Amino acid sequence: MIRPAKSSTLPTPHFSLQAGLIPRNERVARTGAVGPGGIFRTLVGDHGAQELETVRRFRHAWEAAASLHLRDGNPSILPAYLRHGRLEGGSRAEMVDRAFAAWKDAHGAGESLLLMAGDNATTEELSRRCRAELVARGHVGAESVRIATGHVSYGDEVVTLENDRRIKTSRDEFVHNGARWSVTGTVPDGSIHVASLETGERAVLPSDYVREHVALGYALTIHKAQGKTAESAIVLVDEKMSAAQLYVGMSRGRDENRAFVICCDNDPAAHVRRPASDALEVLAKVLRHDEVDRSAHDVIRRNFVRFDDPSLLADLHDAARWRVDHEAGPDRSAEIAALAPRANLDAARAALRDAQLSAIRADNATRLAQSRVIESEREPLRAHLPGRLGQETRRAFESDRHNARWALEEARRREQRALRECEAARARLANAERATRDLVSLRQARVAREGWIAQHPAEVAWERDLRARIEVVARPGQDRGDDYAKRRVARSRGPRPGMPSAERSLRRAPLDPVTEAVLKRPRPGPAPQPVRSPRREGAVRER
Repeated sequence: MIRPAKSSTLPTPHFSLQAGLIPRNERVARTGAVGPGGIFRTLVGDHGAQELETVRRFRHAWEAAASLHLRDGNPSILPAYLRHGRLEGGSRAEMVDRAFAAWKDAHGAGESLLLMAGDNATTEELSRRCRAELVARGHVGAESVRIATGHVSYGDEVVTLENDRRIKTSRDEFVHNGARWSVTGTVPDGSIHVASLETGERAVLPSDYVREHVALGYALTIHKAQGKTAESAIVLVDEKMSAAQLYVGMSRGRDENRAFVICCDNDPAAHVRRPASDALEVLAKVLRHDEVDRSAHDVIRRNFVRFDDPSLLADLHDAARWRVDHEAGPDRSAEIAALAPRANLDAARAALRDAQLSAIRADNATRLAQSRVIESEREPLRAHLPGRLGQETRRAFESDRHNARWALEEARRREQRALRECEAARARLANAERATRDLVSLRQARVAREGWIAQHPAEVAWERDLRARIEVVARPGQDRGDDYAKRRVARSRGPRPGMPSAERSLRRAPLDPVTEAVLKRPRPGPAPQPVRSPRREGAVRER
């Protein structure tokens, strides 16, 4: 995709239709013009056209491919930006501070950073903070000239806000709206000498133009930044921004494009979910807010499109599930259930005692068998007598000696088995002791999880609501629109949208045992439930 440098160089629909070659970014990417339009887009969409598709601005291949999805308003690409660390979410004050800090770091390192926002108030606030920082560092001169948004001095960056063909530059060009300049000098009558930050051409802006149509240029609106390129770019995003503005803001940097998403007001109580999850939600809403000029046919067609994207819902659910597990700790119920039978110290100790008694009895039996063998080796005197009596005595002597040796071997085998059983019982006792220690830690973690869940029912309800919505979207043969409308009506009668009650969410999908048990309890008071110490828990278990 080859993007023109300025909006004034864009081909007209008549020329593009005749040539049959249309830059693909002109279909969705650019912010809309003032006045009616959209039929050319419909003609291209219905009948096709040749398009330029090679992305040449970005240095990272993944970002070049992602920009195409972002341009097409595809919310499933948003997690890719999140995985690469390009998205941050928070309150307006936090995001403005983060954007200013990023600009300060880039300026200190001598890097080119384009700072953007969707409204003039935010850009003016950021520009004033940037200028104050430069004044504090001594990079901007002390003598100032008044402009439309404050004051400027030597070294400041400014932007012109209106075309004026009477003001000529050193290249005999007129001053354009949205051009960025560096102040190279000030005049007591209020006029300023400037040099273009893009082309280097110079101009003198008269005092009346400076007072009315010159502003600080450290931060730009999306419309002013359109067509510009920098090494890195940062854009402040809120719910009022359109999809085209988001694309422009996230495609100005070669190396990096980052979005600081304003997820809530400055009230900390309004920000109750994970910032990255809220950032995805806000950006998905922005992508659905398309201000591009469309024909009546396209508007009707888009009204039939479902806004439930399964990939986005899955990512939001994963983020919400991560939030619960990260803050409350993972559910340990299955581990506790598997570990509890192995942590039976009484049974393990009783088994060891039985094994030790068996080993003692086997040892005594072996000693007795050894004494019998020694006795059987003593040949009686009658065995030396001649005749039948001596012969019977010798036969009995051999039989007794054989039986004694066999009994000794059997006693030794039983003793070995008893010793092995004793060692196994000792190992089982050691495992039971380790399992008991692990069980104490797991139960403490479960108590902590129960306490966190009891204090944050809205977090669990948000995760359950997302899972229920995923099930509705994935349900074959179901009219998702009617189901969704019924859920919206139910929400309007209860808690605020997006935060259904924990009790109602329990009926939608199964919860893990710990979460279900906690949410069925009465709402706890302000003081959290104390956690029993491991020593106390062990003492109770021993009794």
